[in-house]
Amino acid sequence: MPRRKVTKMPLRTHDLRLQTLGNGVTALLKEYEACFGSAASYCLEGQGHRAPTEIVVSGLYTRQFPLHWQSPTEQENRTWENDQQATEFGACGVALVLMRAVAGLKAFRVARKPSGFDFWMAPKDSGSPFQKSARLEITGIRCGAKEKKSRLREKSDRLKRYSSVLPALIVVIEFGEPGALVGQP
Repeated sequence: MPRRKVTKMPLRTHDLRLQTLGNGVTALLKEYEACFGSAASYCLEGQGHRAPTEIVVSGLYTRQFPLHWQSPTEQENRTWENDQQATEFGACGVALVLMRAVAGLKAFRVARKPSGFDFWMAPKDSGSPFQKSARLEITGIRCGAKEKKSRLREKSDRLKRYSSVLPALIVVIEFGEPGALVGQP
């Protein structure tokens, strides 16, 4: 089946604000998206970053954004002690605000397993979500900028095993730099 390309939209000029997660950035439960922002803040501060800091975006989009967040509370620090879970949820937080900024897309549904991806995305002002929708796979790396390309290849290979006429995007978030690599299978 031929692969549909995601149309690149003009870049928006604004900061990425993790604290907006929980305010309806997605069409998902506000509490669910707020967890992503909380985990991302924990991961960023765990790597020694202080808000705001620059995130370098490469791949389909090449840009630097000021990334803002609120410092995690003691309760949030206790909640995200599981590094794997914190990295996974935190990567979702950064990727969701990033995709809204660079592509005008928002998550409108969590993907079922096994689908090879995490979220269904649609234009943020879309009245009919499945029209012009895309699949989004997100992966996180706590510290290891050199691993981004190999992780993108790994996720790309996995997505190719699931046939679909809908385009797919892959976002690799790395908290050490911090950085994001956006690609397609």
